[in-house]
Amino acid sequence: MRSFYLLVAMAIMLPLCLISKPADGIDMFKEMPAQNIDISKFGVKSENVYSVKVKDAPAPQMAFKVLDTDLEYFWSTIYDGVTPFAYEPKSNTLVYVTTDRKRNGDWSDATIYFHFSQDGGKNWTKTAVFTMKERMLFFPSVAVLNPNNETDPEKFKYVVTVTPFIPRPTPNDTTYYASGNLYVFFNGQDGWDGAEYYAEEAPSKNNIGGAQKWDVTNKRMTAVSSEKGDHFYIYGMLNPVDGYQYGTYGLAYIDFTDDYPDPQSQIPEQWDFKVFRNPGGLKSSYNAPIRMSVDKEGNVYAFVFNMFNDNPDQRVPAFSKSTDNGKTWSEFKAMPFSVMSDFLLDWKHNLKFNYVPYPYTSWDAVVTGVDEFSVFVRLISFVGTDADNAVGTGHYAEASYKNNNWQAIKRIGELLITPLLISNVGEDPIVKDSLQANRRYNELEAAITADGKSLVVKYLDADKENSTAVLATPVALIGNPMAIIDTLNSTDIFVAYRNLDENEWKPVQNITKDLWYNKGTYMPPIVPSVTNIPIVEYLINEVTNQEYPRIIYPYFLLNLVGDRSTKSLGIPYYTAIVGIFDFNNPTPINNPTLQTPKGLVGMSVLEKLPFSLNNIAPNPANEYTSLSFNLEYDTFVTINLHNAMGQFVKTIFTGNAQQGYNDINVITNDLPSGAYFYTINVDGKSQTKLLNVIR
Repeated sequence: MRSFYLLVAMAIMLPLCLISKPADGIDMFKEMPAQNIDISKFGVKSENVYSVKVKDAPAPQMAFKVLDTDLEYFWSTIYDGVTPFAYEPKSNTLVYVTTDRKRNGDWSDATIYFHFSQDGGKNWTKTAVFTMKERMLFFPSVAVLNPNNETDPEKFKYVVTVTPFIPRPTPNDTTYYASGNLYVFFNGQDGWDGAEYYAEEAPSKNNIGGAQKWDVTNKRMTAVSSEKGDHFYIYGMLNPVDGYQYGTYGLAYIDFTDDYPDPQSQIPEQWDFKVFRNPGGLKSSYNAPIRMSVDKEGNVYAFVFNMFNDNPDQRVPAFSKSTDNGKTWSEFKAMPFSVMSDFLLDWKHNLKFNYVPYPYTSWDAVVTGVDEFSVFVRLISFVGTDADNAVGTGHYAEASYKNNNWQAIKRIGELLITPLLISNVGEDPIVKDSLQANRRYNELEAAITADGKSLVVKYLDADKENSTAVLATPVALIGNPMAIIDTLNSTDIFVAYRNLDENEWKPVQNITKDLWYNKGTYMPPIVPSVTNIPIVEYLINEVTNQEYPRIIYPYFLLNLVGDRSTKSLGIPYYTAIVGIFDFNNPTPINNPTLQTPKGLVGMSVLEKLPFSLNNIAPNPANEYTSLSFNLEYDTFVTINLHNAMGQFVKTIFTGNAQQGYNDINVITNDLPSGAYFYTINVDGKSQTKLLNVIR
């Protein structure tokens, strides 16, 4: 069914803004007046543009504010396996965790920082809370409890989970390697100096030979204060050693009722890999990431979005519950597929097609009461009889559980889907799917408001009314020859909410309206209110060192590859910024300073193409159509046609062509209805555009 994912996958490159290096980390984020974006001023030629719809950036009433800058090696910008943002509602305190390191002789000292705001995100303070020598600490998650109703953040209880990277033992080897999981505790009594820590390579219970290790990035957190005490939970998919099955879930449960907790960890028997669909290989799995949430009575709920052995062909949400603080768990209770099919059939979906794009990426779940919760996923319904004529509609959807039953699925909003673009390397078409398949794709996160009355959803998507897609010279990712980037759509942060006493979701709001791709955004699992929704976003600074291999990248791509920063070498570093969105005053929290495109829209470094490929017309076509292209010089040209599956259909033109304008008639009466892609190849350079055929 992967071919159906590809049929409707989004065009995968997204435009880029100019990010200036701040003098003091603050000035560049001041509010700026609206700017008129004139595409022609940035060197964009119509023949190089797939589609351009850029509206004026509205004047922001609230700009992003800096949380931290010069963040070295901050890989969490690309992973949804961490939860670095939390909100403590009793004291109205936002908490964000970051890490950094400083050289200390031959090795490094690593520091964990807390960032606090107690005025709704208007002002922030940064505090160093823990330093570890000869380590690098990456991928932090945080959870916070305030059982004594304190107002001073230093008196709260915290647990931070982080991956330590340890130097190898030989003095001449400066390489670091990941070493399991580090729990850092703050008990709320002894201040930051009273921090304790405990390291663990792997969950201890029901883990044969300790073979299932804590993953480097896949450790999320949740916490609850109740009559049962103060408890923190760390959970995620584990990383097996060779010879053991991938796709197993692990859990650590921490009783912090006393001053200094004793972490316990396990692979719950009820979560055994055998209950899920067998992938047929040790290094693969059909299992999606796990999610966890808690209710006010202290009960813990684990959620999966998987295929189960008793119904291996249908992926559905399911939950397992613990009433004893994570020690024992119920069997997973899966949502009946009829709930899913009822929703899909409302959208005229052909049930022989798969309906879930990329279940292994961001999705979420929120507990709203005792045995009441909502699961948030992305679905695509297909209308048509086969792959050649299937038309997909994307959905953000809520599957809720109440009164001991799964409720009818609610649609939140549209998941924008556009045809996949294909390029050729030699004679072989390559489906460029790397950004779509990235673990953070769409960054779907959900939260409950502090008063427990509303649900909030945040995700990334392209704006249907204000989107940009640009075809440009392909850029091959260094070290990853399968990922070739050449097309990009603008992507914004969207937010929606629903009051729990109402059945319908309020209209989705585009809260950024950016002209570039936001990669790396976080929202806490509890937000102050629908008028105060905090969103953290990561920015990457431009590569300036000409000798650095990734100077060829559009610099937003560095968020995807996780480069370490060394400013003296002109290698990029990260900046974390925060904005607050108000649904009662839905002004986008954008910042025009960060939204000005540089060079050709979407590309910071662009090799000039020796040709331009014009749009085919008519499009859609019936019996015939016509395409044209311009050449810089006389040369050999090939134009091939592929179907939506990437399969070669026919050669439209091959032979020598003259400098200047060339026009070709294309016969389409021999083609079934559907989407096709025509690709021009000139001297090793290619460009692809869409052709629709109707009958």
